[in-house]
This record gives sequence, structure tokens and C-alpha cells, in this order.
Amino acid sequence: MRIRTVKPEFWTHPVMGRQSPEVQLLALGLLNLADDAGYFLADSGLVRAALSPFSDSSRIVHGSITALVSIGWIEVRRHETHGPVGRVVNFEKHQVINRPKASKLAEYFENSAITDESLTSHGRVTDRSLLEGKGRE
Repeated sequence: MRIRTVKPEFWTHPVMGRQSPEVQLLALGLLNLADDAGYFLADSGLVRAALSPFSDSSRIVHGSITALVSIGWIEVRRHETHGPVGRVVNFEKHQVINRPKASKLAEYFENSAITDESLTSHGRVTDRSLLEGKGRE
């Protein structure tokens, strides 16, 4: 887990602001879970274990991942040996990383099949100034 920043406009963004609290919380949690390039293992069980270890249901996490894909917050691709690998869209535009470490997951994401979920394009968050902060405000 890593320390990340988020802009206050995250909460009132026209798309993200209409998401359920579970989806919003997962969006922020994925910033902490993602590596220094924005990649993470997107298996709902792994995400739940890391971000909601006291929750008994991974269905909420799975539904929230699907919702974040549908609004364009994340992309998910399926790797043949590593399963679903995700990437926070626009991560590097909004997060300033001191002493970044190279991503071990980027090659798995780039060499993965694009899933039907990752092709969803409706309702994307497009305002580049919103969602994640740079930590310099």
C-alpha cells in the first residue's frame, strides 16, 4: 500500500459523485493498492483482501470494479497466468511519485487480452484536472 492524494473535486465530479459510496471508496482504495505506475492485480478476492479485509463478501468489490470500468476510472485485462490485471486510467497524470519503482505488472497488462468489461466506453470521466491530486495543492 502506498500514500496517495485525491483532489477535493473528486466528491462532486458529475460522474464519480453519482457512484455509490462503495464504488467511491474502492476508487480511492485502488490508488493506494496500485503500484507506482497505476497497475494492480484486479482479482476481486485479492482486492477485497487488501482493501476490505473484514468484509465477508467479494460481490461488492466485484460490482464496484465493474462500475469503475464502466465509467472509465480503471481498465481491466485478463492475463493467461496472472488473471485480471487492472490499471487506473490517468494515474501518472495525477499522481506525483517520489522515487518511483518500475511496475512489475505493466508487462502483464500490456500482454493481456482485452476483456469485454475493459471495452465499455459510456460515462467516462474525462476532466483531467479532477479525481486524483498531485499532492502539491
